[in-house]
Amino acid sequence: MALTTSQKAVDFITLHAHPAALSTEHTANNGWLKVETLPGKGRGFVAKRDIPAGTVVYTARPLAVAVSQEWIPETCAWCFAFSYPKKMRVKSTHTKNIMFCSSECSSSFYQQGYKHEAELILRCYHALDHVKTTSTTTFSLVDIIPTPPSKDCSDTQLAAWLDEAWSIVSATAPSDTWTPDRGEKTMCRLIAACLARKQCQQENCLLSDVIGFEQLWEMQCNELACVRAMLQEKVPLQLIEIMHLYLYLSSALAGILDCPHALFRAIYFREAANSFGLWEMPHKSQDGMDQGVTDDQELLGWGIYPSAVYFNHACNANIIKIRDGRNMRFIAKVDIASGQEACISYGSVGESVQERRARLLEHYHFWCECTRCKTESSS
Repeated sequence: MALTTSQKAVDFITLHAHPAALSTEHTANNGWLKVETLPGKGRGFVAKRDIPAGTVVYTARPLAVAVSQEWIPETCAWCFAFSYPKKMRVKSTHTKNIMFCSSECSSSFYQQGYKHEAELILRCYHALDHVKTTSTTTFSLVDIIPTPPSKDCSDTQLAAWLDEAWSIVSATAPSDTWTPDRGEKTMCRLIAACLARKQCQQENCLLSDVIGFEQLWEMQCNELACVRAMLQEKVPLQLIEIMHLYLYLSSALAGILDCPHALFRAIYFREAANSFGLWEMPHKSQDGMDQGVTDDQELLGWGIYPSAVYFNHACNANIIKIRDGRNMRFIAKVDIASGQEACISYGSVGESVQERRARLLEHYHFWCECTRCKTESSS
């Protein structure tokens, strides 16, 4: 993905390039793709050889998933089967926020990851369902955070201000007047699942078939770019909301999982631009190919797939991603020549070029220069 803004040129590779180290999942998944450094884009998947249309070129497994708060009763917490308007028939005995479509999926959930990982996740879910705040805080976080630097400050200055602000906030009791909305509750469970994987991985010997927490570091962190976009305000209210979310989460998980603010930020600002929505399964077209997300499908949850971060964006993507249970399959939409980049689309691409570029800049922090955008912007 190339980054160009109307305000100033930014070194995209410095801000967004992926680390050089690759996990075994990237090279061992199959023989269709390889990771290469691409001019102006950092690292990305390219075809190792000619790929026929319809080929499943990659399958990614999640580090963590979470069912959307509003669809918990109708969604299997393991395979994400969707039964609306009927509720899932297998319940968890640990928390109301887990339902399954079958005993097999329930067993798979409890056997996931490292030893005792599922039990730890459920403890977190239960704690998040029963948060009790005893704070008598009478001041706002806005009152205690130092004045932020200007939007044009250096990355070093912005990072220093963020560290100071977060250190002050982390010593503050959570507000008894702030409660998360549905989306924020889902985010809490997703972050808790990441933290549970990290803790259980540290307590157990390394298992080669489990997605390790360290793979999260292969995902680009967008904290500086995200916060810089908020600095039009005196104190970014969106950042205040994220800080409230942290205080809520860390208070709920106290005594269960360690969650210093630096770790929370590392997960949150990677998830924000790198997670995949887990949608209701698409319909089949006449040629048997799965279709992408349509307006009549429901967003059932979110997943973090570290090994898939090398699929860059294009508005005329040659790869489509399809959910397969809790995994993601990446399928060639057209014939792809050897050496050609394999790209997916980040969200809807049905808008005008101006709307697409504005959305991608706001949510993913890059200005799209794909061939479709270049063609449409010059016509």
